[in-house]
Amino acid sequence: MWRYLLIFLALQSACAAPIPPCEKMEYYIMHELITFARAGISHIVELLQLVIHEADEVELSDNDVLILDAFAKIIEHSQQMDDSEEVMTVFIEVDQVFDLLDSCESDESENPIISLLIKYGLDTFEQNLEKLAMDALQRLEKHFESYLRIIHGDKSIELEWNNWLTRFKFETDIEHKFQLIEEFWDSIEC
Repeated sequence: MWRYLLIFLALQSACAAPIPPCEKMEYYIMHELITFARAGISHIVELLQLVIHEADEVELSDNDVLILDAFAKIIEHSQQMDDSEEVMTVFIEVDQVFDLLDSCESDESENPIISLLIKYGLDTFEQNLEKLAMDALQRLEKHFESYLRIIHGDKSIELEWNNWLTRFKFETDIEHKFQLIEEFWDSIEC
């Protein structure tokens, strides 16, 4: 009987151990990125559904049909996003399809898919996505500051990390900020 009680107490104290700051930081980064990606995907799925619905009435090239098929796959995969890996996979699929669209035609008015995307609010989607990204990045900035203060003390942050944090704070390009997060992620040691 006492053995079970001791095992139970040992397990309880092991679960009550504090979580290391680097693991908390990894969680915050993943949480913010996944939350951002999920919100972006839900907005783009609404847009893609409208485009697919109206594209049935438009004459399309073989390339445009492939793009619509990719849109349909994105919509299908978005309904099956159970974990963070699947969310990021769908987000990458969206990025790849839009890269394909960019390479298809230089004149937006000639491509029916691009015309439909614009008609149904591509510009609004991009503005909303940028706002979602900026909100997530601002929350992450606070987490980075807290993490670096915990790791390096309240009064001083190592010069290298201080420089990184300064670059992150003053970077205005969203893509570069995400690259800085990737740099941080690669160098965090747990």
